[in-house]
Amino acid sequence: MFFSCRYLTKKRPKKALGFMVVWQKFYFALSKNQSCLKYAKTRKNIRNPTGVIPISFVKDVIIVESTKKGRKDKSFFSILLRGNKRTFDLKAESMGKNAF
Repeated sequence: MFFSCRYLTKKRPKKALGFMVVWQKFYFALSKNQSCLKYAKTRKNIRNPTGVIPISFVKDVIIVESTKKGRKDKSFFSILLRGNKRTFDLKAESMGKNAF
């Protein structure tokens, strides 16, 4: 069982052609017991996810403020994991009250 499933855009860890940043759309859902964040290409596949982020592995979540058309945009954030150098760079459509 999962909480509401929402899509976020995830930055691909490796650059395409060695220099191009690629962003991919994934659906994310927090497990009912809140032990992990799962992600998959489609909402239907969230039960068989592409990837899993155990909440116990999360070291920090950083909101990256940027300026977009003269106003602050807080829709970018990074999830840093413990014990390795993996970082998940994510972007939401908005960080409004209905974002999650």
